[in-house]
Amino acid sequence: MIRISIFILWLVFNAFQVLAQTCCSGGIPLSSNIGFVGAEQSTWQFSTTYDYHYLNQLYKNSTKLEDKSRARFTRSVIIEGGYQLTSSFSVDAFLPYIWQEREIYHFGETDKAVTGGIGDIAVLFKYSLFFKDKGELQVALGPKFPSGKSNIKSELGIAYNADLQPGSGTLDAIFAGSYSRAFTFRPTMSIFSRMLYKLNGTNKDYLDAFHYKFGNELQYALGVSDQLLLGNFVISPSLVFRYRNVTMDEQDNVSFPNTGGDWIILNAGTGISVVKNLQFFLSGEIPVLTNVGGVQLSTTYRLTTGFYLWINNDRDVNFIPVKF
Repeated sequence: MIRISIFILWLVFNAFQVLAQTCCSGGIPLSSNIGFVGAEQSTWQFSTTYDYHYLNQLYKNSTKLEDKSRARFTRSVIIEGGYQLTSSFSVDAFLPYIWQEREIYHFGETDKAVTGGIGDIAVLFKYSLFFKDKGELQVALGPKFPSGKSNIKSELGIAYNADLQPGSGTLDAIFAGSYSRAFTFRPTMSIFSRMLYKLNGTNKDYLDAFHYKFGNELQYALGVSDQLLLGNFVISPSLVFRYRNVTMDEQDNVSFPNTGGDWIILNAGTGISVVKNLQFFLSGEIPVLTNVGGVQLSTTYRLTTGFYLWINNDRDVNFIPVKF
């Protein structure tokens, strides 16, 4: 009886949110660029990224609806650090802080929900193979820990939807791989591809009564980058097409409505190396194709900016990483 009462209360509170499930998945804002490129032994790599994700396009499957009654804003700061243990092995760690805001407009008023907090920490263990004149192949895997809160409640004492929580409440597994190769005719230009798969666990204490599982996530990116000398600056433009697939969420082993989907995304960005070991970067992306499960808000645009810092106390680091 208690379980049924909680469920009814949750349905009433989230009546307007059912259609607002988004392409966000809880815990850490993943994209195809997670993880640093391979470096020379004993190299430290650091980055701080600010990610702004705006969603106000409502879709039914692949059809855009003329409905502007709701919007979502997700702002994330992600701190990444990595160390190259040997010429082939390295480890990276990720700590996000996430703010999320949902607005629903009805009868001339705005219903706003705001949440924020530390997200889920992830660690990647990587192995790289370098081929002379043929590029770099890298594989990686690691856990994502349930360090972020997944039970934040409103002023009424009712927990927010899973997709508004900064953490997922689950232990997940991340698998990644990448390959990059410079062009013979222009060594500063390279083509790269990256794959990422996130296998999600189940939150067994969702709303203190249910089991909830975010859909597993697959991403694949294909892009090209170059390095140009402009005065005293090294400019690193890049253009990337990214495919993203998310399976439907599940609640108590039943598919949760209005979740999951497929996206093809265009990302354009550039890095600017102001000093030898420091690079600022900026990128923006828009969806080229959207096909969601049911009715969902989906991405309008996304902006990312931040900086890279790489240090090696033993020797000069003679590579410039590319952020995309």
